This record gives sequence, C-alpha cells and structure tokens, in this order.
Amino acid sequence: MQTKMEQHLFSILHTKKLKRRFRSALPLICLLAVLVIFWWLKLTGITMAGEAFCGKEEHIHTEECMVRTLICTQTEAQEDSASEDSAPIVIEEEHIHGEECYEISYICGMESHVHDETCYSDSTADLETSADWEATLPELLPDCISENIVAVARSQIGYAESETNYILDEEGIRRGYTRYGEWYGSPYGSWSTMFTSFCLRYGGGSDLPVSSGADALRIQWEEAQRYLPAEEYTPMEGDIVFLDKNSNGTPETTAIAASVTETEITVIEGDLENQVAEVTYLLDDRQITGYGITAPISLMSLAARDSGSGTAIGTITAYNASALAGHRFILYTQGSDGSYYAMDGNANAVPVSIDDMGTIFSETEDTDTLYWTFASAEKYDNQSAFYIQNVSTGKYLHPYNGVLIDGRWESALYPNGSGVRIRGARQNAYASLSGNATFTNTGTLNKASTFYFGQPFEEVTIWLDGTHGGIRSLHGSPNQSYQVVQGESFTLPQTWQSPTKYSYKIQGWFDLKNNRYYLPGEEVTVTESLVFYPDWVAETYDIGRFNAHTADTVSTDAHITTHVFDYNFLFNLHSANVTVNADSSGHSESWNLVTQGNVAFQGKETLDFVMTDNESSGMISKPNNLNAPNKYTGNSGGPVSNLYNETIAEALFSTDNGYDPATGTGILGKTYLGTGNHLFQFGSDPDSEYYGYYYFDSNLNGISYSQKDQRFYVYDYLQRTTDSGTDKTGDFLPLNSPYANTNDCPVETYSHNGLNGEYVGTTHYQYDIFRTNNNYHTANLWFGMSIATRFYLPDQPGVQDADNQYGN
Repeated sequence: MQTKMEQHLFSILHTKKLKRRFRSALPLICLLAVLVIFWWLKLTGITMAGEAFCGKEEHIHTEECMVRTLICTQTEAQEDSASEDSAPIVIEEEHIHGEECYEISYICGMESHVHDETCYSDSTADLETSADWEATLPELLPDCISENIVAVARSQIGYAESETNYILDEEGIRRGYTRYGEWYGSPYGSWSTMFTSFCLRYGGGSDLPVSSGADALRIQWEEAQRYLPAEEYTPMEGDIVFLDKNSNGTPETTAIAASVTETEITVIEGDLENQVAEVTYLLDDRQITGYGITAPISLMSLAARDSGSGTAIGTITAYNASALAGHRFILYTQGSDGSYYAMDGNANAVPVSIDDMGTIFSETEDTDTLYWTFASAEKYDNQSAFYIQNVSTGKYLHPYNGVLIDGRWESALYPNGSGVRIRGARQNAYASLSGNATFTNTGTLNKASTFYFGQPFEEVTIWLDGTHGGIRSLHGSPNQSYQVVQGESFTLPQTWQSPTKYSYKIQGWFDLKNNRYYLPGEEVTVTESLVFYPDWVAETYDIGRFNAHTADTVSTDAHITTHVFDYNFLFNLHSANVTVNADSSGHSESWNLVTQGNVAFQGKETLDFVMTDNESSGMISKPNNLNAPNKYTGNSGGPVSNLYNETIAEALFSTDNGYDPATGTGILGKTYLGTGNHLFQFGSDPDSEYYGYYYFDSNLNGISYSQKDQRFYVYDYLQRTTDSGTDKTGDFLPLNSPYANTNDCPVETYSHNGLNGEYVGTTHYQYDIFRTNNNYHTANLWFGMSIATRFYLPDQPGVQDADNQYGN
C-alpha cells in the first residue's frame, strides 16, 4: 500500500525520470521505515521478553517477501527524445504507473506479526474450578450469616489476580483472571463487587442480592430495603460498604465490614491493588456512601388507633425478658411531677398518659420513635445484658455517653420493683429522666430512673415466601416476614427477588389461607397471620439457539400445530387443600390431596392431578426421578386416580393464558406460551427407521424453545438432568438453556459418546433437580405441549372402489 507521504511525493515530481528514480528507491525506504519502527517497539517495551502464547511467529514482511504484479490496463507514456537539458514536453492526460497499478502478494507464506502485550498472556494459567476455591473456605457457623460472611472474606485475604493470565480492556488496562470472576461468569472483569458477592453467597446469604457492579448492587439493595446512606446508619460486622473513590457521586467498589469502632471501620476489600486486602477507613470518610445491611430485617408498620386522649400506642405490660424478646416494646418512666414520659429514639422525653385500663396514649405523630427491640448479649455482674435498639432511629440504648449511641452497645437491666434500672453493661452509669424533657446518664444509683414497659397493640404477621414452603427448585428466594397491626392494610410488593438457580419474575401473589389471588401492588386488609406464595413465571421464554450443534429440522406449520405451556407450583392447588400455620416466629403449610369432592380453590371438583411427588414432610416438592405414573403417598394414602382425562386435558392444554383475578377465571399456575415450529426432522434416508416420517427422538436430541420466534431448536447431541444417571441420557428440556434464566449460575456438563460413538468430543449440558448447592443450575421441568396434526383422506369415508374395498 502507498503511504500518504509517497502519494504526496509522487504528486510533486514533474518529470518521468524523477518518478522512475523514486520508485526504484521506494522498497529500500519502506524497509528502513519498518526496521526503525520495529526497533522503537523493542525499546519501548511493547515487544516483551519471555515466552509468547499467541501461537504466532514474529515476522516483518521485507522486499524479498513481495511480488509486485502490474494490474493496470493503461499504457505508460514514453519519454520524449529531447535532450536532458531541454524542457520536458508535457502531454495532457498521460499515464505514469503508480503504486495503485500494482498488486502486491506475499510469497513467504508467513503472517506479518509483531508480539504485543496480549501475546504474553497464558490463558491456561491460574485457572480454578469451584472445587479449588471452595477448598479455601472456612467452616460456617449455624444461623450466623453476618459472621460467616466476614469469615469467608477473611479466608480470601492475600488472594491476587493472575499476573500471567490476563486480557487488555478497551482502555488498554490489564485485567487479570480471578476466581471471583470465574465464579460470577466474568473471569477478567473488575472484581471488587464480584468478590463481595462471592462472600455473600458462600457466607450463607442466599436471599441477599448480588451483582458484578457496585452501583447496580446498591440499587438492588435499595429495592430490597436493605440499604442506608452513610449518614443514617452505623455499620455492623458483615455489612456491605459502598465506596465512591472517584468522587463522582456513585460507588465504584464495595467491601465487607470486618470490625467497627466508634470512629473507624476495618473492611476486607477485593480488587484493591489487584488483591484481597484488609484496610481501615474513618467512619466519616467521604468515600463511604452507604451500607448494605446483611443482618435479618423485619420491615414493620404500625397504624395507631385514635382515642379521645390522643393516640393509643399500646398497653402496659410486666417486664419479662423472654416474652419481650423478638417483639417491640415501649420504655416509659414517671417524672417528679407524677406525669409519665416515654423515651424516643433520640433520648427525648415524650409525654404519655395511661388510663385505668392500662392503655398508653401519646400526642406524638411519629409513633415508631417510641418503639424498641432487644436481643440478648453476654451477662455482666450476673445481670442480663441486652442490645436495646430503637425501631425508628436505629440507635442503641447505652447509658454512658448521652444515653443513646450509634453502634451496637450493650446495656444491663437491673430489676427495681415492677420496673428496671438501665445501666451501661461495662460502665457504672444509669439512664435518668432529666428535667422532664430529655433523658441523660447519671453515675449515682439513687438518681437512676425506674423504667416500665408497654406493649404495642396486637400485631399479625405476613409472610412472603418466595421458596413456596422451601421446595428445592425455588431455593434462595426471600422468605420474609412483616408485622402489621390487625385490621390495617398491607401493600404487596410489585417485585420479589428470584430464586437462586433460575431467573423468575412474579405476576401475582396467592393467599394460601384464604385461597385468594392478588396482583403485585394490591393492598390487603390483614385480620390474621397470612402466608403468600408468588406466582412465578420465567423471566424469559426466548431460550433460542445457543450453539451451532443444531439438527436439520423442517417447517411443519402447514400441517402440524404445537402449543407450548409452562406450569408452576400453584397449579397443584387445583387438586389440594392447604392447612396454614403462621406467626411471627415462622410458618408451615400442610398439603392435602383431594381425590374426591371439591378443592378450596374456586370450590371446583378436584383434578386428582399433581405435578410432583411427595416428600415425607408432607410438602409437594421435588420432581420424581423417573417419568413414572404420577403418584401421591402423603396424607391421602394411595395413588392418584384418573391420571389423565378430558377435565385434566382441558386444564393443562387450553390456550387461555393463566388465571385472571379480575374475572376469577382461567387456570392458576399455567402460562400459555404460544405455538412452536421446527420440532420435527424428516426421515429422508431409505435405510433409516424414520424414513418417510416426521419425527423427534429424545434419545438422540436435545431441544430448546424460543417464544419470540415461536419455534424450537433441535440439537444433534443430548441434554440430561442429574437424576438421569449414567445410563439414561435423554431428557426433554425445551425451556432450559446455558444462556437463558441461569441467574448467573454455571451449568454442569458431561460426556456421552452416543449409541454409536457419534458424540465423541461433544459438550453435553446437564441440569440439576435435587442439588441445593448454588453452583448448579436447576431445570424448569414443569411444562407441557399439545400437538395436532392435519391430514386429508383421498376418498369420502365409506366409499368402496370397484373391488368393493374401502379407500379409507
């Protein structure tokens, strides 16, 4: 190719002789330029020392590598016979061959290549599997998520990204391979937040949102109501710390809080100078934008009741630590003037009144500031100590530094008559009413106030259980409780965190106790403790084609119609009644199959049909490990009758799109996805058993479905579930894919050589049914298809030919 400089030089040459002389020297000029540039690259370090892994040999094309072939069809003008000293004769539109008139080909047989930095990356170095990194993890403590998250983070201190296995990003920055990126699915990505997510998952926080980006994670934690700005919260061990190191208003990195003092926070941070390290920040460091709260949270709402003496906020109760633990309470005392004052979340003395029935009234509008909770701590001086926290402000009662303090500090309770005195557990200081306006601390025992307890009006509990009673295929979705005042309303969330292993979204909530369906965002008037299950559907049904191993299928739309359906756990409510037990401590559901009579849902006759088999606990949960007749051996005792009939067929395969709560019609737990084409191959080989037939063989082919394209993709290799075993390989899995709805969980692979060795070297994908390990992707097994074939008869039915034979 001719450079701009060469083109410019050609344009200013006025004689043919000078042009020819320049062209004769051009190869030497190009060679010198290449050598100079090559030597400059060597000097600047771009061409590196050591072994290159790109698989290419360094080579710079020289003149010996090139053959120049004239491809121009124009005739070059000849020189005039005039002497050299005479002026040249200029002929208009004459042609002189330039570089564009020649085609250059290379006869050396080598590719022009100079090693750059990426050539020295060894893509096989430092690779890890889940078995490798799980061997580095500590043993976890039961029911200690925050502590376990820190323990996992500590076990990773010192780990560094690979220096030999790397890529260069678009900005030329080297990105080394890490186990956290491998776990998340982005081996060379920025890994600060992938490290944080790794610690959350392996620390047992299966219901906590994870992400690969800091700000994306912040948004998810805000939506889960687990995020608080730095100025509004004092962090605790195990919390997530969001850091804005670029001062651009959004966090770029995250870390795990390992320990907290009154002024500092020590964190374990990933991707800190390319490694996991422990570092300390001041609590008021402007880099800290906020915190994600990993400790269990109960989002509570309390609607006050009106009274002529102000607002009734509760009733007096005797002090009983075991009875009050886990519940909200009011702290109040009596002033020197005989009036009562409750302590709020900022140590203010809020006037309250108590009637003859023991009802506590207050004029305050923000009643939540008067409610407290506590949890047990270690004993001090043989007295019970507690973490006493205000529901509204989050501050802890600690009668030493102004009564209240940010941070988790203990207080000891000393019985005094029918009340208690509150003392700092490690300091000889007591809480005391000061001037009927505020509470303060005192070191004199006889100046300490005696506090009494009030209990808020009766509350009921709402459970939103994304796991549907803990079934394995829905492992990892939140099972969250909310306290609501009896008779008040509760707004059902519009979104809910998907189960861990498969990406779902909700299209409704189902009240198990009252058999009622609600849309997301609807309000429910709560009169008793309730349990709601989400009506899960897949995040997408556009599974589509995910690799090149597709079999040769044909369009059969002209004569075959295939309808596709997806079913979820709620479909079983057409055949079962549910007994619900729920309170603030937990909930349980007992499923009872109805084989005769009506089910509770819509009062209709039972279908006598369930999608799954029964566990010993009585829950309808895990799929059967074989495609055997559908049996139920639980409370009903015995198999399901009428396994398939017209009623069941209508429920399963009618093309309505699920349950409509507005009209109360449709089939709960079913989603109609539309039709699908290209399911069948055509047997054109006369030696094949399929010759002349449209067929699909699940013992030879995997399959996936695309709702958007309304078609199937059939693969020339198998898929299977883990329960298929080593001898059984073919499972029909059209709604599963390594690239859709995996929720960032890797998919297991396996090898199967095929019946005749036709699959040697082919990667087969395996989906999980029973495992609860988050590293494996669960299959969506509950789906259905109906296939109708149109054909014609050449003769009218009943017509006989000349030989009295019937044509059809």
